[in-house]
Amino acid sequence: MIRNNLCKPVLLAAVITLCIPLLSFGADKPPTDIHRAADDGLKIFLKNKPMGTRQHLGFEKQGDVDTAVLGQGFPIFTIPPDRFLNGDPAQDLQSLMVPTGFWQFLIMSGGVPKALLTVDMVNGVWTPVSIGAAGLASELGKLIEAWPSSEGYSYRIIRVYQAKSDFAELSKDGKVIGVVPFGSSLVSTRKMAQGEIVQQYSPRNMRDAKDLLIDLRPAVMRNLQFDQ
Repeated sequence: MIRNNLCKPVLLAAVITLCIPLLSFGADKPPTDIHRAADDGLKIFLKNKPMGTRQHLGFEKQGDVDTAVLGQGFPIFTIPPDRFLNGDPAQDLQSLMVPTGFWQFLIMSGGVPKALLTVDMVNGVWTPVSIGAAGLASELGKLIEAWPSSEGYSYRIIRVYQAKSDFAELSKDGKVIGVVPFGSSLVSTRKMAQGEIVQQYSPRNMRDAKDLLIDLRPAVMRNLQFDQ
């Protein structure tokens, strides 16, 4: 089943933080059982499906499927709305974000990011639950290319559900140097003035975390009001 992970209930984050210590802020490599589940998902969602059901994921020909492999895996973090709205904008981003409890893996084909595969805990077992998000996969691939781990860079992916926004925290040699908003964040933070040109995603669009959080706050407040 393919599902939209932007809909994952954010209220679970605090519980998951207590139940899954391995998803600490220092975690950057998936444990063996999570990686195994992702590998199973590659077969379930891609390798063992009819070609027609895979084309909408960006796999246009059988060769794209045959060469598909798992790429880098990322634990996905979020910022609970109470911390987001009530926290000091100058507060360190790492003190605001918590693990969502799931991981997403790039699916590569011919060296090109094609999709993201999601692994989540289901009934106490790490399970592949969805595949998709071709746009975000492409942006994430560009981020890794622009800031390679071979040069000391590392990344954390943060998803703000109420703003339907994703961005990456970028570090070098363990020190945070800024955040890079993905396309979803650029849409959420854009001014709605008539005729404005929407900024395009660039992995070099480095921003200060507190400035991005301030920009996202109106979208969070607006969507929280709609949910009430």
